[in-house]
Amino acid sequence: MSVARSTMHSRIKKMRFPVAFTVFALLLCLIGMSQTAYAASTGLESLPAPFVSAGGLMNCSVIVTSSVGHGPCGGAHTMDVMGAIMVASKLGMRAYSGMLDATMDDYVSTYDFGTARVTLKDNSSNLVIVGGPGVNQVTWYYNNLRNSTGARVLPAYFDKDPDGTDCIRVASTNHTYRIEHDSQGRTTADYGLIVMFQDGGRFVIILAGLGGSGTWASCKVISSFDSWNLQGSAVVVKYSDSNGDGLLDCLAVSEQVSTPFSLSLASPLAVGLVATSMVKLRTVKGRLPRERRLSIVSLLLIMMLASQVSLTAFSSDLPPEVFTYSDFSRPFVSSGGSMNCSVV
Repeated sequence: MSVARSTMHSRIKKMRFPVAFTVFALLLCLIGMSQTAYAASTGLESLPAPFVSAGGLMNCSVIVTSSVGHGPCGGAHTMDVMGAIMVASKLGMRAYSGMLDATMDDYVSTYDFGTARVTLKDNSSNLVIVGGPGVNQVTWYYNNLRNSTGARVLPAYFDKDPDGTDCIRVASTNHTYRIEHDSQGRTTADYGLIVMFQDGGRFVIILAGLGGSGTWASCKVISSFDSWNLQGSAVVVKYSDSNGDGLLDCLAVSEQVSTPFSLSLASPLAVGLVATSMVKLRTVKGRLPRERRLSIVSLLLIMMLASQVSLTAFSSDLPPEVFTYSDFSRPFVSSGGSMNCSVV
């Protein structure tokens, strides 16, 4: 009886290390995979898809802002609605079937004044969101999303300077854009932001500006997307006064943010160096057969590599391209003419 107990105790003692090692590996994997994923798997170059499918089916909702103050936002600009009409018209021309859904931001989202948080009611439809975070509650929601490190989720977003001035900031370059004025106080340039990304099972595009003119400019570019050679996940649009007459009349792309796939190899590399030593470690060699040690180390490396897969946004500066209004049109309507999006 004592011999059997001794044998059982010896077996349990030998199992402690591999069990603890496996649990440690699983914990590392879960930590790496526990972040909410907001991906840019489909870029602006794919427009009108995914808002219009390859078969010409429209599948999206256009979200415009309420005309009165609501939640953390104020009322809509008339120019925001004008921009939404242009985008909806373009998508409609590229679709052969389906119906575009249009609604207001406070119909598809709620704001809790106690927690100062916005909650989206609809999580299925593709969204075309028109208006900045100061007027559109859904834009406010996405613009304020942060990851586990406290950094913004969007590759380009609306922010405020220390003095309260509104600006657009590109995360990868830290480039900042603000409304520009001349000596007489007239606006000489407004900036718009176009951001497209995937949120769970749906696609979202935000068309917003620092001012109403900036939002209109973003919508104007998207309503003629096939003339602009748009790429990546985000575009900063400049709408300026080209002749000093006090009227904004010139559209240009100031910056584009591309979205290549990136693997973060820092952690797997470090674990690899440690794992190599562990294969030869005497304390391990005495307790585990070589084949089992190799299997455990391989499993650890695979899990660590999988947990570190991430999407990274890289920004590239482009020379401003000035376009006339000869043709403005294009991923929310597919190449086959199907619209698949929602304007928010």
